Amino acid sequence: MTPFLAAADLLATTRSLFSGALACYQGNPRATAWLRHHLDRLEQPIQVAIVGGPRSGKSTLVNALVGEEVAPLAAGARPVTCYRGGPVPRVRVHAPHRPPWEIPAERRNRGLRLATGNQLPRDVDRVVVDWPARLLRDLTLIDTPPLTGDGPAHQAAVQADAVVHLTRHLPGTELPLLTSLQDNTFGPLGPVSALVVLSRADEIAGGGIDALSSAKQLARRFRGDPRAQVACQAILPFAGLVATAGRTLRDEEFALLQHLSTVPREEREDLLLSADRFLAAEQLPASEDERRWLVERWGLFGLRLTTALIRTGCGSAVQLAAQLAQRSGLSDVREMIRLCFVERAEVLKARTAWLALDVLLRSEPRPGTRELAADLERVAAGAHDFAELRLLAALESGRVQLPGDLADRARQLAGSHGTTPHARLAQDPDAGVEELHLAVSAELRDWRDHMGNPAFTADQREAARIVARSCAGMLIRLTG
Repeated sequence: MTPFLAAADLLATTRSLFSGALACYQGNPRATAWLRHHLDRLEQPIQVAIVGGPRSGKSTLVNALVGEEVAPLAAGARPVTCYRGGPVPRVRVHAPHRPPWEIPAERRNRGLRLATGNQLPRDVDRVVVDWPARLLRDLTLIDTPPLTGDGPAHQAAVQADAVVHLTRHLPGTELPLLTSLQDNTFGPLGPVSALVVLSRADEIAGGGIDALSSAKQLARRFRGDPRAQVACQAILPFAGLVATAGRTLRDEEFALLQHLSTVPREEREDLLLSADRFLAAEQLPASEDERRWLVERWGLFGLRLTTALIRTGCGSAVQLAAQLAQRSGLSDVREMIRLCFVERAEVLKARTAWLALDVLLRSEPRPGTRELAADLERVAAGAHDFAELRLLAALESGRVQLPGDLADRARQLAGSHGTTPHARLAQDPDAGVEELHLAVSAELRDWRDHMGNPAFTADQREAARIVARSCAGMLIRLTG
C-alpha cells in the first residue's frame, strides 16, 4: 500500500522533489524560473478562479464573497483580475510589451474606486488587486473574462488551484469545458478541485419567493447526472444580487426597505410583478430615482424577499443581512469553498505544483528526470485527500450509498465538516489526545469490518476502505 501522506508531509515532500528538479535543470534559466515560480506558490494562499459564460455573475460572486464592491474594475474590457489580501488597497496592472505599473486606488463607499474612474487601458490583460478583507487572508480570488474555448479564462482556470464555475442553466453548455480542466495525469483524481454554482437562482420558477427552493431541488437532481459527477465536487444555487446587496446593506437602505414593507401585501405583490409596474408606482414611499436604484441593486426577487423578511421580524440591517446570506445561498457557497478548497489548500497547491513539474519532466527530459517522475507518481498516489474528496462527491450525488447512519459517519470522518481530528470525530474542541485516540480506534475497527462485509457492493467496500484509511491516518498523527 502507498504510504499515507498528511498535508504537511505532502508539502515537504513536494519541496524535496522540486529541489531535485532544480539540481537536474541547473544551467537552464527558463526551467529553473518555472520551478521557482511554482515553489513560491506553495507559500501563498490557494488560488481560486471564478469562471463562467457571459453575464453568469462572476463579478457579483466576487463582491458577495469579499463583502464589498470590488469587481469588475472597469467597463467594457475584462482582464483577468486577481484579488489577494493586503493591508491597504493597491492596484497593479500588466500589459504586453511594457513593465507593470500601479493605478492609484482607494476604499470608498464600501467599494474599490480607481483614480482613472471605471476605465483601464485597452491593452491591459491582467490586474492584481490587494484588498483588506478577511476572506482574502486564506485565498486569492481570480475574476475572469467569459469562458470561451482556450481563451484567457480557460488559461486562468488551468493555472489556478481550484475553480468555481458559474452557470445560469443546468446542464450548462460550459460543463464540457469544466470537465476538460480535470487533469488525469496522476490517475483518476476526479473533480476534486471544482464547484459549480447555479447563478441567478432567483430567476428560476418565475422569480417567485420560493425560487431558491426550486433551484436547490434542480441542483440536487442534476447532482446525480454523470456529466456533473465528472465535472465538479458539488452544485450550489446562488442569488447573486441578493447576496451582494445583503453583504453591503446600509442602515439608510434598510430604512427605505422598511418603508416599502409597510405597503399592504396584495398591493406590494402586484407592484412587484414587473420592473415597469414598480417604477411607475408613484404611490410608494420612495422617489422614482430610489425605486430605479432599488430594482437595479436588488432585482424584483430581492425586493419581494427583503420586504417579506422585514414584515416577519427582521428589525435591523444586521438581522436582514444575516437572513439574506443564508437565503441567497451565499452561506452555502462560502462553506463549500472553505471545506473543499481552504481546508484542503495544502494538497490542492501541491497538486498544482505536481502538474507543473510533470509538464517540465515530460517536455525536457534530462539525466535523472526519469527517477524524479517515478518519485512524483508515488507521492501523488499517497495523497489520500483526493480519495476523500472523491468519496464525498460520490456520497453527495448518491452514486455511492451506505446503509443506516454510515453515510453521515463516512462524510464526517472524510472531512465534510472540517479536516482536524476534532471535526472528523465530532468531538468537543477541548477533547484531549487520549479521548481522540479512543474514538478513532473504535471507528477504525468498525470501518475495517465494513471493508470485508459480504453484503456490501464493491463501491461500498471501497468507501469503507477510504474511511478506514482516513482513521488510520488520524491515528498515526495522534500517536506520532
